Amino acid sequence: MGDAVNFEGFKYTGKRKTASERRKPQLLGSKRGKVGGAKRVLPLHEESEEDRIRAAKEKWFGFTDPKAETAVRRFQVLVAVLLSKQTHPSVLSSSMKSLVDEGLCVEYVLKIEEDKLRDQIKSVHYNRQKASHIKSAAVAVSEAKEVPATHDELIKLPGIGPALVKILVNVLN
Repeated sequence: MGDAVNFEGFKYTGKRKTASERRKPQLLGSKRGKVGGAKRVLPLHEESEEDRIRAAKEKWFGFTDPKAETAVRRFQVLVAVLLSKQTHPSVLSSSMKSLVDEGLCVEYVLKIEEDKLRDQIKSVHYNRQKASHIKSAAVAVSEAKEVPATHDELIKLPGIGPALVKILVNVLN
């Protein structure tokens, strides 16, 4: 074949391109084959573990009453984490706001009936199981006189699995 022909930015040489030659260069964070859309820019420095834990504490304690005592706020975080499983953040926020406005604490959960608690969290998925788990957690916290903070104590609570334990250990300590 003769000289290469340049046509609208493409060079035609008459040879078939290999797969690596056909692949277009990708920006960091973009998906191959995606046209347009937002490009993800990576930060200049990696986020440290302490920064992630601090952000998690700010997030979870944001669902609590800032004027309440520390023990009450820790229980409110436990309830928020229990409700967060398979729940949209906006639904979680509204449910926690209504519970906190009612005075969410261990004593409140112990004296309220499970049906009324379920009605207060009715917008949350699996509200029957979660209401039962919150009542059981309140009983366990009242017996222990504080919200558990270790992995072994938290995993014993109903409705708390390994993923939620990891969140709680990082946030409560």
